[in-house]
Amino acid sequence: MRLLTPALALVAVVGLVAGTCTAVGAGTSIADEQPSRMVTVRDVTARPGMVSGVLVNHSQKLLRDVRLLFHHTWLWADEFHPGEDSPGRADYYTVRNELPPGGTVEFSYRPEPPLPGRDDGRFETTVDVVGWMEVGR
Repeated sequence: MRLLTPALALVAVVGLVAGTCTAVGAGTSIADEQPSRMVTVRDVTARPGMVSGVLVNHSQKLLRDVRLLFHHTWLWADEFHPGEDSPGRADYYTVRNELPPGGTVEFSYRPEPPLPGRDDGRFETTVDVVGWMEVGR
């Protein structure tokens, strides 16, 4: 098994970010392809208390433990007079399912602690693929 860690990844909802992979330590491989060509996220839906979507494996390798980074960006209702207490944050989540070559797997994530309900703005959530385990060679 090799751990692949993309330097930049797919940003679901707002578009693709092209990137390269770099070695970050012992036992870590450099991917031959851009991360956005290996694993993508589609059909992302963010509802209060839940984010869901579909992971797509574009490689010919079995992948598992796909690590996601959720960016919960706070958008103030009045951008000209923002408050001082932005509840925006980022959370990591690992999808423990196996992702077959050329296959898909659905995921659902519940932020913990839950995002606060407020009336002075709203959250915009995006998802980055930041790593995965490659099974076999």
